[in-house]
Amino acid sequence: MSDTTGGKSGTLMWVFGGCIGLFFFGGCVLSFGINIFSGLFDPGVGYAVPTAPVGTTTGQGAARGGPILPRLGPAPGSRQEPPPSIQISARIVETTGTLPLSEGDRCEFSVVRRERAGGDFWCRAQVMCGEQLLYGAANTGYFDCVFEPPIVRGEDTGSTAVNTDPEFAIDTGTGVLTLADDSSGAFGEFTLRAEIESPAPSREGVEGNQENGGDDDANRVPQVRTGQLSVQGALSHVVVRRVVRRHHSEVSRCYEAQLDANPELAGRVNVRFTISGTGTVESASVQDSTAENDALHTCITSAVQRWTFPAPDGGAQVVVTYPFILRTVS
Repeated sequence: MSDTTGGKSGTLMWVFGGCIGLFFFGGCVLSFGINIFSGLFDPGVGYAVPTAPVGTTTGQGAARGGPILPRLGPAPGSRQEPPPSIQISARIVETTGTLPLSEGDRCEFSVVRRERAGGDFWCRAQVMCGEQLLYGAANTGYFDCVFEPPIVRGEDTGSTAVNTDPEFAIDTGTGVLTLADDSSGAFGEFTLRAEIESPAPSREGVEGNQENGGDDDANRVPQVRTGQLSVQGALSHVVVRRVVRRHHSEVSRCYEAQLDANPELAGRVNVRFTISGTGTVESASVQDSTAENDALHTCITSAVQRWTFPAPDGGAQVVVTYPFILRTVS
């Protein structure tokens, strides 16, 4: 009797254990099925969203550590017109500093009109001179401009220490291209001036010439350029040139005022001036000149004496000799 009772008890235990095992196995299968079913209809459940590496930007709307979003582009089948541009070709006429370039080397680049927020626009240039990229590296090279092909005028007044790019100014109307930088730039402190040969300067003069039957003398445009300056003291060439360029129009007005009485007036005027320890101009005089016109000399030196420069380091005086080259072009 005891043997029979023991056999029945063992059988009941096996049946009970099998039931418990089936219960747990069924629960696992049910849970797994729910997860798969939910994932099919909700991609945010059970699947990790890929993220960009920290510090990278991989598409429009991507943020540090955020989701990678596709970069937006033109609709399939649509044609996106290239932005308007002006091709510039210029010849270097003067350099200072340690630039690996010399007089006669060429600068070839495009100025591109770029739209900006609010319906406005600005220009971008990547200036190649010789084989050197002097201005407009990745994500830089933007400046406010007048863009009326073939005329483009504009400037970027900050050097590398200010906005990671050299100073830059262009005017195809007068045919002048200038660049300058401070010691923190890739080429160190330098200045460069080039004459723009294409597009041809002075569109206004050409148009006026056509309207007035080809009278060249009546339609010549005054042009003021600057030559190689000399600075003695604790101000850099870049700083001095920046201030002078800011007042360039004052020298131009002095020249234009004398052209009515003397249409043939032209020449080189070397102005020597002393900057005080506070940055004001203590004195200014014409050192020598091939433009023999006293009224012109007085006007230019009076303008220079009103200019203000940054205070020199240590408060010592700075002596500058600055040449202005005056001529008229058709």
